[in-house]
Amino acid sequence: MVRKISGRTLTTVLGLFFALSTGVPSSSHAEVEFEFENSLDSLAASVLNSVQQISFDNGVEYCGTVYELDGVILSTPATKGKADSCDSDDDLDDAATILASYHTHGSYSQDADTEVPSVDDLKGDIEEKVKGYISTPGGRVWRIDGSEENAVMLCGPGCILSDPNFEECEALPPEEDYTLPKLMKRAEEDSGDC
Repeated sequence: MVRKISGRTLTTVLGLFFALSTGVPSSSHAEVEFEFENSLDSLAASVLNSVQQISFDNGVEYCGTVYELDGVILSTPATKGKADSCDSDDDLDDAATILASYHTHGSYSQDADTEVPSVDDLKGDIEEKVKGYISTPGGRVWRIDGSEENAVMLCGPGCILSDPNFEECEALPPEEDYTLPKLMKRAEEDSGDC
């Protein structure tokens, strides 16, 4: 049986962990008010929420890994990436089981389609057959399932901390889910109007 875990509870614990591991005060992010059905989804959303503000402030992606070790689910401290990419430099114990990756999409830019996973995000997780969690400047959270070869929006705009400069693009609203062909079509049809 999967138990509902409040994002608020996880945010409190993870906020303290994040503050200790990065030096960023835990009060620098809002609590997750959305409640997820799946505990892994909830944990990933809380971790992403805790790095949103620093991602906005620096205008780059932050990434890491969610893993299980000795029956406990943990996340690595976030690694600072670039404006449109991030490679986690996690050094995990050999006994750890990787459950998922996570990364932010940085700060809001009118020039980038950051409210959905990128084609490379989806391709990478499909190739590795892993789950990936992504947060957007608009405060959306996505889950990529590499085995199912799809991306699903877990919650919409503002469900976690969003960039104060964020503006919704009416010309290119995100759909609720994407397969690789559907995401590639979106990228091809992006007129750059937003």
